[in-house]
Amino acid sequence: MVIGATFFMNRDYLNWINNLREEEKSQMTTDMGNISYSAQSCISYINRALWYIAQHTALRASLLE
Repeated sequence: MVIGATFFMNRDYLNWINNLREEEKSQMTTDMGNISYSAQSCISYINRALWYIAQHTALRASLLE
């Protein structure tokens, strides 16, 4: 988490999220409304695929991390 947050906690990531429409922004925020730095959110940002759903398998998780 610390590595991901450090890598993604930058102006480009924040600007990208702030420029999303409200329904899209809900994909990139937590239930409390904070910006999400989960692995799924980071992959969504990298691929610019907001509706990305992570495959919860050991192989896929190891490749993403």
